[in-house]
Amino acid sequence: MIRTLVRLYPRPWRDRYEEEFLALVDERTPTARDVADVVRGALDAHLHPQAVSAGTEITPWTHRLPGLLAMSAGLLWSAGTLFIAFRSGPDWGDAGSAVGTAVGTAAMIMLICLPGDYLADHRRRVALGVGAFGACVVGVYAFGWSTQALVLGIGAWLLALCGLLVMAAIRAGIAPVGRWLLLAGAVLLPLLVGLAVNLLRHRAGADLGQDDPTAALLALPYGLAWLVVGLRMTVRGSPTIVDPPIPAFAPEVPA
Repeated sequence: MIRTLVRLYPRPWRDRYEEEFLALVDERTPTARDVADVVRGALDAHLHPQAVSAGTEITPWTHRLPGLLAMSAGLLWSAGTLFIAFRSGPDWGDAGSAVGTAVGTAAMIMLICLPGDYLADHRRRVALGVGAFGACVVGVYAFGWSTQALVLGIGAWLLALCGLLVMAAIRAGIAPVGRWLLLAGAVLLPLLVGLAVNLLRHRAGADLGQDDPTAALLALPYGLAWLVVGLRMTVRGSPTIVDPPIPAFAPEVPA
């Protein structure tokens, strides 16, 4: 656990102190307080960096903006989801418009926080994802109100949600295994649970067209995933499209 959390520290700190720190950690069993101290220390190391060698520079405050935007998107998405799930009565009124605006704004912020120089290394994936999404949208209009259009519409929705989250996770520096786990927990698993619940309701003779507000809770993990990714992005820092990249740390070479 502690070995994983140490990766939250900035690279200059890890290059200089990680080996010694882990040696101390291995001498005893970590407690919950130790875990909290490591997380707090990592956040402090990013927000108040100290020069550990010549050439180490303070991370510009603008590098925190993508992560803060991602966190705000996750908060808006989660708040809208919870409101839908626990609203009282079928009458939406002005609240329905407010929730729709909040969720739509969250989706826009998710898109806005992604542009950065890191995309150059993943331009092929981005192009394929955008192309597949566009093809699904064209297919929806081509088939009109039909089963094929419904399938393509769901496909476009999944591509958009998965694509945005994966690119944000890449920007946050999450490893491929972690990205797959995040994607499974935030999108794929809730989707399977929703399909299973609807299948059981159908077999029980329930009207699938009947409004079920609690079903909105299946969208909550997606908002929480953006909160996690945004927090990691904020702590690590990520250059925007108008900032120069964070300079690579070069350890001192003994004379």
